[in-house]
Amino acid sequence: MTTIKKQLICITLICVFMYTASVFASNAFDGREGLINGPTKAERIVVTFPMSVGLLYICNLANNIVGIQTRTMYLHNQEFGEFYRAISPKLAETTDIGSIGASNVETVLHLKPDLVMTQTYDTTVSAMINVLSKNKVPVLMLQASNGSIKDWLKTVAIIGEATGRKNRTDAYIKHYEDCINLVESRVKMIPESARPKVALVNTNRGNMILRGARTRFLYDLMEKAGAKLMERGEDPADSGACAEILFSFDPDIIIDDSRSNEFYNASWWKLLKPVKENKVYLTPQDDPQAWVTNWSQPTYSALGLLWLAKIIHPESFKDIDLKKEHDRFCELMYGRTLSHHGTAF
Repeated sequence: MTTIKKQLICITLICVFMYTASVFASNAFDGREGLINGPTKAERIVVTFPMSVGLLYICNLANNIVGIQTRTMYLHNQEFGEFYRAISPKLAETTDIGSIGASNVETVLHLKPDLVMTQTYDTTVSAMINVLSKNKVPVLMLQASNGSIKDWLKTVAIIGEATGRKNRTDAYIKHYEDCINLVESRVKMIPESARPKVALVNTNRGNMILRGARTRFLYDLMEKAGAKLMERGEDPADSGACAEILFSFDPDIIIDDSRSNEFYNASWWKLLKPVKENKVYLTPQDDPQAWVTNWSQPTYSALGLLWLAKIIHPESFKDIDLKKEHDRFCELMYGRTLSHHGTAF
């Protein structure tokens, strides 16, 4: 065999190897958002992390869920609340697939899904994705949690493309961007000296936290709403809080996004200025059982942004009618208005 022929064979083999590697890489777990093993009709959906459920409401696909972590969603052993009964009654028929990061792959496959939604930031799902790929099950990798508003809207666009619901997600994104533009156009006219200091409190396993994964998204909202913030922190882990941090910051307003408020009973809590002046505000929600309806959660956060702007700068946003905005949002999402049981109006 001549040297030229040997070189040609080597080049051919290299090209074949590179092509095969590129095809494999495009279908392998790489931690990026996007659809693996698509396309999909999204008629039977398994959700491996609850933060993505809000995306399915945006796409009008919540009733297509066949498997989810029912305990994480607080769906086990409970009568469904008003929101679930009205908008996604079929959630009552879903199968429990396990816990976050430990989904039961056999259960998932038994459900015969045509779409499995999972998260980009948890490498423990890679083994499951390999099994699903071998069975040619489409997998949609999404962030959908603990990022910025920009990250959230990018994820909304991705699921719209992947599930053929682009018209719905485009409408949602436009509504959200209209709210942002409204708030930013007014906030930029407010001098820095007139902006109040706002603290956000949350809880993790009963402990108060002031920054970290559970606060990052709301910090983004509060910043856009014109608040002066304490150091927000970018650590993905939640940072423990103490009274000294709050007193040192000396906030004018406190936003309470906690699920448990045991720190209200602490002797030092009543000494905080916002507590004395009744300027502690609970984030609104439409249905206490349905976490997705909390206005601090990404799905409803366009409403949360308007609510925060009215609290932080009441004179600049006194014309904003939150009930009308809520009705408009629900008409966009669900084609109907819904009752509201929170603290917004």
